[in-house]
Amino acid sequence: MEYKRRDVQKAIILALRNLGGSASRNDIKKEIADSEIDGLNYDKVYFRKKTKKGSYSPFLFDFNFGLKNLQTVGYVEPLQRGQDVMLTDIGRSTDISNYPNDEQTQAITAYWDKKNALRYEKYKAVNCNNKLNT
Repeated sequence: MEYKRRDVQKAIILALRNLGGSASRNDIKKEIADSEIDGLNYDKVYFRKKTKKGSYSPFLFDFNFGLKNLQTVGYVEPLQRGQDVMLTDIGRSTDISNYPNDEQTQAITAYWDKKNALRYEKYKAVNCNNKLNT
């Protein structure tokens, strides 16, 4: 079994709706797997890829990016470590058959572009300082 990376935002919304609009990250993953939302079964959600240094869950990359994207477009409340994920009114009631639409895709892309630009500036600043100190 191999997990193929994919967008899981709709699955997260549907799982949260099934769970009453608020749940822990673990409960959301369990609901996605138990209900096989969007074709994601237990094997795909909990698959661990072996590496030289151990293993990791590829699904978690998609899950965590999905949560951040849903926050960016206002479908979930701002995420807080260790706290339940909560749908906003938009996340509870909006038709998601065309999610993400062009406007949402632009907002998500703008968020990640800004984040990457800030990360690059920080990287440049650290490397510049390291060169000055040598």
